[in-house]
Amino acid sequence: MKTTKCTECGAEIPLNYIVCPHCKGRCRSNRFRQKAMIFAFCLGFVGVHNFYMGFLGKGILEACVFTLSLVFLIVGLATNTVFLTAFGIVIMLCSFADAITEGVFLYTKKWSRDHFGKKLLEQPKQEKEQAKLKRA
Repeated sequence: MKTTKCTECGAEIPLNYIVCPHCKGRCRSNRFRQKAMIFAFCLGFVGVHNFYMGFLGKGILEACVFTLSLVFLIVGLATNTVFLTAFGIVIMLCSFADAITEGVFLYTKKWSRDHFGKKLLEQPKQEKEQAKLKRA
């Protein structure tokens, strides 16, 4: 059985344990990297992936920025103001670019820790096999 060291107390624990049986400290995240990556690519422009990984402040900031860009876009279109419309579109494109960048970081494992600094889990092999069976 593969083991790893607990990040809190240093005891040897099985690799699949999330909570250390010795110190009751959290050794691994209970969040999956693949889910965070899908959230980043699909709904990242409003910060859903940051909420999922526990970065509440960053998630709220991304949601507010996207909402603000929508307000600028709608007001600009309603009043026929080119500047407000263009400004809303530029902010919205920046939100999309940020979401795609963070999704790529999650895909390449350059960003693989949650809010607590714990490593995100990989999807278990059993779930991958079940997903393959459901597709067939």
